[in-house]
Amino acid sequence: MWKDLVDRADLLKSNPVARHPIDTPTHSYGGSRASFIDARTIGEIIDPIELFAPLSADSL
Repeated sequence: MWKDLVDRADLLKSNPVARHPIDTPTHSYGGSRASFIDARTIGEIIDPIELFAPLSADSL
């Protein structure tokens, strides 16, 4: 995994969200969409069928 990240750092840096932790890992992200949707109202803003939420994937 580390080799993939090192070999593809320039490609990753083309995305501002991916570039931030590479170039400035100790700073908060302040990109154009830095605010989060309030969890109590997310269902009113985004149709739940369109929302991608990763599930835990444990090896057990």
